[in-house]
Amino acid sequence: MNLRSPQSLWMNLGEECLVRPSLERSIECDVLVVGSGITGALIAYHLAEQNLDVVVIDRRDIAAGSTPASTALLQYDIDTPLVELRKRLGRPHADAAYLRSRQSLSDLAALIHRAGIKCGLTQRPSLYLAKTDADLPLMKEEFEARLEIGMEVEPVNAGRLQSHFSINRPGAILSRVAYQLDPWRFTKQLLVAAERRGARIFARTPLLPNQTENLLLNQTDKGHSISAEHIVWATGYEAPEAFPEIRHLCAVYDTFVVSTRPIDAAARWPAQPMLWEIGDSYLYARATASSAEKTSHFAMSPSAMR
Repeated sequence: MNLRSPQSLWMNLGEECLVRPSLERSIECDVLVVGSGITGALIAYHLAEQNLDVVVIDRRDIAAGSTPASTALLQYDIDTPLVELRKRLGRPHADAAYLRSRQSLSDLAALIHRAGIKCGLTQRPSLYLAKTDADLPLMKEEFEARLEIGMEVEPVNAGRLQSHFSINRPGAILSRVAYQLDPWRFTKQLLVAAERRGARIFARTPLLPNQTENLLLNQTDKGHSISAEHIVWATGYEAPEAFPEIRHLCAVYDTFVVSTRPIDAAARWPAQPMLWEIGDSYLYARATASSAEKTSHFAMSPSAMR
């Protein structure tokens, strides 16, 4: 699967690739993690913290799949608004989903601090924008629902959006707790932190289709076997390739992320809030630090997927 274009903002900021060898012998482990992107890195680190013998493999170079195409807006917002999620799941489950998502932001920030990772983690305000006046009743209901469960939110009218953020929209919900980071640097450093705890990482190690009755015994394209007590598939968009039985449940769409040349974001966009629109599809955007001081790239993506 072609996960991204050859160009990546994050890979163009001057960071070196994380080079690891391919697997050249048969091995055993407690947990095999297939995929070295953000998800695989998080899983590997947490399991290694628990003193499990972890092996990470990737058929590409390390963290070279969809991770370098992420815009890494770290928001607790779920694609489905809280008021709509309550209708689908019931209030207790919907509220719990939003609260756990909010907690995950604090947990991730704590992990980054604990592991000593330098990835440009920055707390930013986040604006959930109405597109038209017709969205305002739902936005009001959504604000009240989030406030009810203790989220740090406030309503923003059109006048304040224009005066404080230079944004021309009929209204928004302002969230004070959101983060942004460099996802590629974060993933690489997290994998290195997992290695310090004993994890083993192998690049360019494709698995052959499992033809044995033992689903925990896999073979690489070079004929080496990997025997594991557990396997975690962290292959993201490519998961249906490994599991044909779920292909009918999945639909993959093209999505686009674009970034500007470096600009003086502090002068043009002082508060630098992260943006996300109501509805489907939607646009989301953020500024991100450049390798040059006091300049930023402005990255945005019109998409129905994040």
